[in-house]
Amino acid sequence: MLALLAAPWLVATAAQAEADPDWRADWALADGLTMEIDTQGYNFPAQTAFVPDPGPEPRDALYFVVELKG
Repeated sequence: MLALLAAPWLVATAAQAEADPDWRADWALADGLTMEIDTQGYNFPAQTAFVPDPGPEPRDALYFVVELKG
């Protein structure tokens, strides 16, 4: 979802996975980091490319997502 791809700052926690079968319970963030859903609706996200100098407007692209079969 969600537009999250595998990220090195996400750490799986087995205790949380056993307590809650929801996939979100399998992950925890490192101290000092936060996570929010920015976009969703991807079927097969394969890669994200961030725009080096995004524009100042709210609708200016910050990144592009490449999808398989898309």
